[in-house]
Amino acid sequence: GSRLAGPTRALSRTMSKLRLLICDTLVHEVRSVVETEGFDQVEVAAYPALCGSHATASEVLHQKVHSGPPDGRTCLMGCCAVERVDRQGHDDVELATTSRCFDLLLDSRVVDALVSEGCNLVTPGWLVRWRERLTSWGFDREMAQEFYAAAAEKIVLLDTGTDPSSPEILRAFADYVGLPYE
Repeated sequence: GSRLAGPTRALSRTMSKLRLLICDTLVHEVRSVVETEGFDQVEVAAYPALCGSHATASEVLHQKVHSGPPDGRTCLMGCCAVERVDRQGHDDVELATTSRCFDLLLDSRVVDALVSEGCNLVTPGWLVRWRERLTSWGFDREMAQEFYAAAAEKIVLLDTGTDPSSPEILRAFADYVGLPYE
């Protein structure tokens, strides 16, 4: 089973309605768990990936948190940006954070091992918008190649099965940044 199923099951048993807010890079994986486990009382909504957008994180998340159902609770899931959200006056919002988004999918020791081997990890949700993400970071192809060459030895797709086009998109991304992939 998924690493998300246990916490989601525990949260959903204690509340009539639960809204899970998750980064758009993982929203399909969370929806899959909710649907597979039959959590009819759980709604899944996405917020835009905020990695590298620290200045707007609280604003974007504040808007998303308060657009939810008034009769339930909200659980804000994620990593870097979620930890910086100001919850003052928002007691109805729970935070479920990890140090890295990949820790929601894999045991942190596996993630550590992959990263220590020089792997740059990507998910289907991140890959689907890779060009947009690199552009928002101000990277042209040369800058992206320099950045990724300094940061990793290869690109590794954590293929969750949520997007059958991921292998093809992975090839295009890896070619663009000039790294091998698997």
